[in-house]
Amino acid sequence: MGGLYVSGGVISRFATSFATRGCREKFESKGRFRSYLKPISVYLGTRGNLGLLGTGKKRHLRRGFS
Repeated sequence: MGGLYVSGGVISRFATSFATRGCREKFESKGRFRSYLKPISVYLGTRGNLGLLGTGKKRHLRRGFS
């Protein structure tokens, strides 16, 4: 699943503010790049252990499990 993933300790504390302060509009308002940026999905990762989950998944896949 493609897109922009924003995560970390700060975003989990400010997820509501991120969603209500026009961050999506600011992301898209880049002049000639607007048409390129508009279809890109933005996801907020608010789980505190995303790094550990990703590391575990990669290790699991390296061992040949799916």
